[in-house]
Amino acid sequence: MARTGLSLGIAALVCLGAPGLLRCQTVDGVLIDAQSGRPVPAARMLLIDTADVVHDSTTSDRGGRFVLTARGAGTYVISVEREAYATVMSGGLPLELDRTVSYTMEAPPLSIANMTQIRETMDRSERLRAGVVPLCRSRMNPVEGGILMGVVRARRSREPVEGARASISHPDSSEPVPVAITDPHGVYLFCFVAQGDAVRVTVEAEGFQPAAQDVEVRPGTISWYDFAMRPSGGPR
Repeated sequence: MARTGLSLGIAALVCLGAPGLLRCQTVDGVLIDAQSGRPVPAARMLLIDTADVVHDSTTSDRGGRFVLTARGAGTYVISVEREAYATVMSGGLPLELDRTVSYTMEAPPLSIANMTQIRETMDRSERLRAGVVPLCRSRMNPVEGGILMGVVRARRSREPVEGARASISHPDSSEPVPVAITDPHGVYLFCFVAQGDAVRVTVEAEGFQPAAQDVEVRPGTISWYDFAMRPSGGPR
């Protein structure tokens, strides 16, 4: 094991140290850049069950390889965090007793502009400082949907708009329309949005014209969409 540089984590070490007493289910995977297909090293990987319990953790090696182990059969998701990449979670992975699953996971890279904006927003917003995934964990369903967030600003001044009302309509859902109110930094956050490529977000704020755009939400990902609001009565 020393040759690979992989850290199997506590769960895997327990399994290896007590053969026959504890049955292990393993993901043997590789993390790649979603655009270039190149391996992504030094990413933080977590294996999480449907009750939001972390079963194992590791860091991808120089070849993007990782190994994660669960102590029971069931459905799990993998959470990935890496500088310069969007935080992403896998779909549900069914793990069977004493079986190893090979899995390739993609990490979407962020542009320098996006990285700077997201980092600044996270640093300024007190509720987001600990990270979006921990904040949303109890309200997420990474198998069926993802997190949707962004910043609402005034178009000309680029100042954040506090108290704007963001709402979602989904073409495949008859559920009540979810609503989020922007914080003092103009941030809106939906911890769970059903997947789709035509999810419509509408933002309304006093003194501004309503703004709307169709967004794409993928399971287990964070989708970031900003809004620039025009003043009421101004040019469209």
